[in-house]
Formats: sequence, structure tokens, C-alpha cells
Amino acid sequence: MLSRYDRDEYRLGAKVGRVISEEHEPKEGPFADGRQKKIITDYSTDSVKRSIEQSLQRLQTDRLDYVFVHDVSRDFHGDDWIACL
Repeated sequence: MLSRYDRDEYRLGAKVGRVISEEHEPKEGPFADGRQKKIITDYSTDSVKRSIEQSLQRLQTDRLDYVFVHDVSRDFHGDDWIACL
């Protein structure tokens, strides 16, 4: 448990941009055997703030040292990937 350590002794990060809904959807290919919940991509300000707040609550901490953004690349968004930034 990280709670045993002084918070200044380690770095902690989280990811934003992907919301896992309670709705189910079938998966194909390499994800066929994975979680069958619907994944929603949302890079909006409100969604990012909400995701960070939820991470802080889950991790029982008052801050994150860094935040990564899920899947902002041409692999996932094709030629529209730059609009995600």
C-alpha cells in the first residue's frame, strides 16, 4: 500500500480520455476476450477533470504528479488525430 509511504517519496500518475461505461458491447480481434464494457473516448475538459478527481479518490491522494492521455494518435483516430489535441 502506498499509504505507508510519505507522499513526497514517490511519483504517481493516471490516464485520462477513456471512459468505461456500464453498457456492454461485443469486442473483436485482439480485444475479443477482454472487458466487454463500452469504451467512450472523451477528451473534453469536463471529462478530464472528472477522471482526475475519480483517480484522486480511488488512489486516496491529494495530487497526481503527471497525467497521460489515452490513445491520442493516428492509430486510433486516423487523419483526425490532430483534432484530439
